[in-house]
Amino acid sequence: MATEKELLQELEVAAREVQEARLAVKIAKRAALDAETQFINAKLTQERIQERYRIFKNQQVRVSQETVDDDKELERFRQLLPELLKRV
Repeated sequence: MATEKELLQELEVAAREVQEARLAVKIAKRAALDAETQFINAKLTQERIQERYRIFKNQQVRVSQETVDDDKELERFRQLLPELLKRV
């Protein structure tokens, strides 16, 4: 059978283990929160870049469409007034 002194020592060891475990849980929670914050930041950055890329692509399509429209207009002009092109 254990003596009172041995039991008190075991109790102290158990109390230290509880404190260490509590500290480990706090550290783990903080690390998890930091990781979640980094994840959210990365997702927001990705969404911003995707939006910038979408705008860029839309502008490229618009510019190329305007070029096509200009080419069509020029060709129509050439067909309607070929005599002006001969002078040039």
